Amino acid sequence: MFKSVKITEKSKIFFIISAILVVAAIVLLIFPGLKLGLDFTEGATVTVSFNQEYVGDLQGELEDFIGGKNENDKFDVKNVRVINGGTSLQFDLSYKYDGVVLSQQEFSEKLTAEDTGLLDTLKDKINNDCSAFFGESTENVLDEGVTYSFTSPDATKALTSKAALAISIAIVAMLIYIGIRFKFTSGIAAIIVLIHDVLVMLLLTAAFRITVNTTFIAAVITVIGYSINATIIVFDRIKENLVKYEGKGLTDGEVANISIKETMRRTIFTTITTLVMIVLVAIFGVASIREFALPIIFGLLSGVYSAIVLSSCVWVQIRKIASKMNFGKKKTSYQKRVKAKAVKEA
Repeated sequence: MFKSVKITEKSKIFFIISAILVVAAIVLLIFPGLKLGLDFTEGATVTVSFNQEYVGDLQGELEDFIGGKNENDKFDVKNVRVINGGTSLQFDLSYKYDGVVLSQQEFSEKLTAEDTGLLDTLKDKINNDCSAFFGESTENVLDEGVTYSFTSPDATKALTSKAALAISIAIVAMLIYIGIRFKFTSGIAAIIVLIHDVLVMLLLTAAFRITVNTTFIAAVITVIGYSINATIIVFDRIKENLVKYEGKGLTDGEVANISIKETMRRTIFTTITTLVMIVLVAIFGVASIREFALPIIFGLLSGVYSAIVLSSCVWVQIRKIASKMNFGKKKTSYQKRVKAKAVKEA
């Protein structure tokens, strides 16, 4: 299937592609930045529930209204979405009032007292839009009316800290395993590939304006694990082939190409199998599940590219640098010990 694999000979092309993706990711993370949900920004989630399943047809028009109704600049409306199978419209409402972040109680009082007219206007607009759309009267459009759930600044800070801690623990655990399982060159290459995959995932998440919430953190950790797993498969085969082809005059690049050829089928088929299921979840799942599935799809695509192409190219370059800096002096003796052990066990 893969008779001629010459990945490492084209490493410059792949490095340029990856460099462009990483730079684009950094730029998008600075401006406009990730689209943060209320899990990471204080405010309220507002849900408008309907009697009929027509909100999906009116989503675009209602989004324009909700996003533009804020003339007094007392509320910041964002992340408008359809939930509950198309029966409810939900959006995030920041409770920064006149430049001051209010407490949950203060914000609730503002909504129920001074700014009641805002919610009445919203209800009237929805009723009018529905009447115009269906060409008939819809007096009882709303089912449970308008409900709120709040996220305080303290809760936001705590959640952000826990998310950072979870990702840090996952990365450190991976690095410890890599340090034990592989030699210096493979470990450094795996770390570089891991950082690359996470940045590409963030790039596509920012580009497609996917809301970042707690499910996104779970997706990041999932991608970290998948990326390391796919990379380890290649490096395991490289490690075996270094011993197998010792003394046969093969360069590191040639050994890497052989290893890629031997693992490519498994990597591609495993990724396709996983992608099929995740894509189906993204297509047929609800909005909250889709926000989890899409980042994983981005990570899987980046992971298969890294495992097949980037990891081996990075490994070869690091081997060259290590050789020049005499990091690889004990390499031959190590290989001899491994080979002698294999012969003895055989």
